[in-house]
Amino acid sequence: MSDTGKLPSIAELHTLEKEIHALLGSYKDAQKEYLDDIVKESSTVPYETPTQCFVKYGDKIVIAETAEKTQTSNCGWFGCRTAYMDASEPSPWSSSRMKFDHGTSSPPYFYLRPKVGGSQKNGDRISYGDPVVLAQNADPGNTSNCGYYGCRVGYMTSDRRLGFRHGETNPSVFYLRPKVGSSKKNGQPVQYNDAFSFAESSQSGNTSNCGYYGCRVAKMIEKGPGESYLYFDHGKSKPPTFNLRRPNNYKQVKECGVPPVPTSTESEEKLSQLDDMNQSILSLVAKAKDKIAQLYPLGIKNQDKITLDNVKLNIIIQNMKKEDNMLKKLLRQLRSTEGENQSASVKKRSSYYQYVSFAILSLVIIALTIKTFTTSGSSFIETIILVIAGALILYYMGDLVF
Repeated sequence: MSDTGKLPSIAELHTLEKEIHALLGSYKDAQKEYLDDIVKESSTVPYETPTQCFVKYGDKIVIAETAEKTQTSNCGWFGCRTAYMDASEPSPWSSSRMKFDHGTSSPPYFYLRPKVGGSQKNGDRISYGDPVVLAQNADPGNTSNCGYYGCRVGYMTSDRRLGFRHGETNPSVFYLRPKVGSSKKNGQPVQYNDAFSFAESSQSGNTSNCGYYGCRVAKMIEKGPGESYLYFDHGKSKPPTFNLRRPNNYKQVKECGVPPVPTSTESEEKLSQLDDMNQSILSLVAKAKDKIAQLYPLGIKNQDKITLDNVKLNIIIQNMKKEDNMLKKLLRQLRSTEGENQSASVKKRSSYYQYVSFAILSLVIIALTIKTFTTSGSSFIETIILVIAGALILYYMGDLVF
């Protein structure tokens, strides 16, 4: 019999259709909530694609000497050498220095600001070779007490270290330069996760006396966690590099690793497209349900027909087996009959030869008997032949009779 229990019923198909409707509705709601959240966040954070995650004036940045782009198990975010401002030195505040320590769970950050009096402004992209001001505090412009960009603005100290002091009217500028040997060039936008050289000197390429980017190019002097510091020296043939990271890794992933964030208008358009897509899917599901409803009874009918044909086929096979047994029996009988016929033919020939021998012996006996009575005597040999012939005649007669 056929196993039709595995085939879905029409009621089960209707239940499946309802589940698909509910799933698609939930999917659409989740998409709307997701897009609404992104639109709210994107109102304050401009989006850029993964290949165009540009650094801008006013950005909050982490400077790392290590190459790790994410959190590490031993040193935290961005590895074991991320920059911070050491304010433990005695006053005045100009004694603060940039040092390097473990990134920990919340790495320190700085701000890149445009040159005072220059053509750039906060929000503009920074290109390699553009002058930048490095600040530890968040002031975006001139302040009443410390001047431009606040009270902790970077400068090169007399001992060629990076210190922090009041910005005043003309804060010091530095230059971000492309890594020597990379595909980046001066004039191209700086991107997050780029490796860059940090110079106080303004030379844009190789120099005859100090090498690449001049005589004051930054490097980290290793003194252990918390005590390693930034120092300016000749760039030479391969100046050291640092890495620009975002302090908030979620923002870095969101802005530099997902499709473009839509505006509110684009969000509505996307939702409309999503709804159209859902309707198309539902239409296809309805068509599939109709087709299954048509095919289901045909499948049951065909299954029953196949089952019936299987029963008939089994009966035919059984009859064929019976006929085969009968044929085998007839074949055995035929072989037995042929054997009997062959035996009868042999016996018939034997009887024929016996009759012939009997006739010959009878003639011999008659001849010897006549000779015995017509002559005066018989020889011993003739007597023996007569006896043997008589015995043979008696044997043949007994075989024929019995």
